[in-house]
Amino acid sequence: MAGVDACWICKGTFAKPFVPAGDTVMIDCTTCGIYVVAGSAFASEDLLSETTRYRLSYWCKQRQLDGGQPPRFDSYSTRDIVSGLPNPATSEKPDRLLISLGKKWPEPGTYFRIDHLREYSLSCARNVSESTFHMRALIERGQLNLRHSDKHQMVISSDGWRRIDELRNQPVTSRKAFVAMRFNTDMLPLFASAFKPAIEAAGYEAIRSGDPDHNERIDARIMVDIMASKFLVADFTYANQGVYFEAGYALGLGRPVIWTCREDRMDQDRHFDTTQYNHVVWRDADDLMPRLRDRIIATI
Repeated sequence: MAGVDACWICKGTFAKPFVPAGDTVMIDCTTCGIYVVAGSAFASEDLLSETTRYRLSYWCKQRQLDGGQPPRFDSYSTRDIVSGLPNPATSEKPDRLLISLGKKWPEPGTYFRIDHLREYSLSCARNVSESTFHMRALIERGQLNLRHSDKHQMVISSDGWRRIDELRNQPVTSRKAFVAMRFNTDMLPLFASAFKPAIEAAGYEAIRSGDPDHNERIDARIMVDIMASKFLVADFTYANQGVYFEAGYALGLGRPVIWTCREDRMDQDRHFDTTQYNHVVWRDADDLMPRLRDRIIATI
């Protein structure tokens, strides 16, 4: 790889090229944040479509604002990440922008400027004009106030911070992860020995159906728990039909799904409808825990 003078994700240009280290390069883009890309991904033109780039830029920027480790993109991880990217409706994007502004300038009363040319990713906008549209929406709502002496500077209002507090309790910022799996005598111990520790090591809280015990209809409770979760881990060992339902329901809600299956059951348990997803293939609890932890860190 030669010196990289344009962002692999958004195609923005830099003042100075980034120099590769071996077969990878770490890029620090104002729009997308910091990330690492492997030569195999950098050279592949079919990994990112134009409709994917702005969503990936938003995802990567949010990871940086949340203090996460820079993601690493290669030919395999990129497909997993892209499959779970958020795709918010236009009406949701002002809220996304407000959350981003609260992360970037967390001290109430701080005035700031937005460079829409380089920071349109804060609202998951496609371009500069869409970014300014969402900012005007926040001003019209009274959630952003302009400075009287300088209309280019703004501050999050008290109503804006109230809305941020509301949004932080919604799934987009949830720390919960739902585990869908077969709960037989063979698999049940793995929740405590592998799934739960892996999710917690990645910084999230693991929940599963029937945990804690309750008297509600099991399907209704599952749906509520998935709605409250940031992502879902679906293990297809023993081809449990409920797992397919739960994974499909999560995808319909726009929640990322991480796919797993035990190595000796892959050929017989994985349905052809899910073969396009890159599964975490594991042998035992000791093998599953670090693999799942690393996949969560890489994709969520």
